[in-house]
Amino acid sequence: MVTSLKRLAVELMEDLIPEYKSINVMYQESKTIVCINNITITMNSDYPFRPPTVTINNLPYYKFVVPPVSKRISEIVHNETRTCLCCCSIIKNPSLWYVAHRVKDILAEIKKINALKTRVKYTLAIADLCNYMELIIKQNVDKHIEQRILEYL
Repeated sequence: MVTSLKRLAVELMEDLIPEYKSINVMYQESKTIVCINNITITMNSDYPFRPPTVTINNLPYYKFVVPPVSKRISEIVHNETRTCLCCCSIIKNPSLWYVAHRVKDILAEIKKINALKTRVKYTLAIADLCNYMELIIKQNVDKHIEQRILEYL
């Protein structure tokens, strides 16, 4: 546990404090809890040999990683990652966790997933808008103009 605390102190000084202004660290007998914004990282006594437990907005990490059951969303996520988010997660896939991983790597993964979720939202919105525009165009526009508009979209 002492090694974990020394390591966390280094991570705080080198990685976290310069980037994040609101960090709360709670030391308990068998675990250490790091809270950064809405993210809680609980490191048990086996950290860094095992990944910590992560919650976001008080929800387990798997709920953050697993997309809603939707064929459209699953296809977009698969096209982006070539796998599911759980399989490429250093937190959810223990075979990807290495002793060298740090809290900053966990936060980087969370940022990456948030960026992916944003791209999924935009992709879905654009697809819906294009479908809507296609219906309107087909009803009101000449075929050649329709083709040019759809190429642009």
